[in-house]
Amino acid sequence: MGKVLAFAPRPRMPGPLGDEQLQLIAAGRATHGALNITTPRTVQRGYGTLCRVFVITMPTNGVRIYDAATMAEATPENLVLECTTLPSQGMIALDWPCMRGITIDPGDGGHVTATFN
Repeated sequence: MGKVLAFAPRPRMPGPLGDEQLQLIAAGRATHGALNITTPRTVQRGYGTLCRVFVITMPTNGVRIYDAATMAEATPENLVLECTTLPSQGMIALDWPCMRGITIDPGDGGHVTATFN
């Protein structure tokens, strides 16, 4: 029987962005993603750019995305996107800067994926 190694991967430490990462951000390409969002949640706290939203399953009451650090802060005043009909090919391109955070409410029965920086 083979040898079992007992180690855990080290967490990634945030650091300054490299030239390649800065070029991706400038081109509107995401460096992070939140997959399979089926319940309201915050995917990024603090400053970030919401790049793309993919609606896999359209909910009955629409998808809402807020510039908020928590769901409790998600109010109509900081609403970034409200989608009540399925977008063409299921994708919405935004490249929208969010100052407080990115909070996504996929609605009742909705299924969403988002990319962001």
